[in-house]
Amino acid sequence: MTDLLNLFKRDNKAEKMAIAQAIRRLETFKTPIRMELENSYINFRTVVSSREGMLVVAKPNGLNEQITKGTFLRFRLTDLKNREVRLEVVHSHVNLNNGGAVFLCKYPIQFTAQGRYSTRFDTSHLMGVTLEAGPGHDEYRIMDISQSGVKVQVPMGDLKSVFPLGKQLSEAQINIKGNIIPLVKAVPRVYKGRSVGMELELDNNGSGMFDKVIRRMEMTADSKMYQTSSESSG
Repeated sequence: MTDLLNLFKRDNKAEKMAIAQAIRRLETFKTPIRMELENSYINFRTVVSSREGMLVVAKPNGLNEQITKGTFLRFRLTDLKNREVRLEVVHSHVNLNNGGAVFLCKYPIQFTAQGRYSTRFDTSHLMGVTLEAGPGHDEYRIMDISQSGVKVQVPMGDLKSVFPLGKQLSEAQINIKGNIIPLVKAVPRVYKGRSVGMELELDNNGSGMFDKVIRRMEMTADSKMYQTSSESSG
């Protein structure tokens, strides 16, 4: 594989071969990947496979309006030094016999320029890091966080009624040890056990405050926030 990577001086044949091999491994081991919708804060975990020259992507609930024909997505091939490929959606929704759904993309044949992935931090070991939402400012513990998304824990209640997928939360804000970061948007996107992955949008002030708070937490000895893999979705 190292020898193959050394050929990447826009050798399209080598790129095509390496991408096909990497995707074949993802399909064989059913390895989850994190996929990002271009020009949005939406990212999600999924699995891929190849069929008749197309890339088949398992479709999460709640993204029918966002994933349409002609939209573009990106994901990284971790065993190829995180090289990134770009996908174009050609069929936005195909129902499966098992009740699930997929969307179809043109099969990638070359790498693309690296996009910027949100830096994600594991907060599962920290107390006082919560998402607050609704008129009563109900609190939910944040398990990981980035500027584009969070994963919150919901220990009790029906996830679908507490956080319906695709429905924007009202009066949402992040509370990091008393530092309040208001949110322009907070939208549940995917269920993960007793957790919910959410898409976030911060205004300019919120983004600046987020950066300052995260840096402060990283430097505090009693709250060692460490960076985790991008594969854990927002």
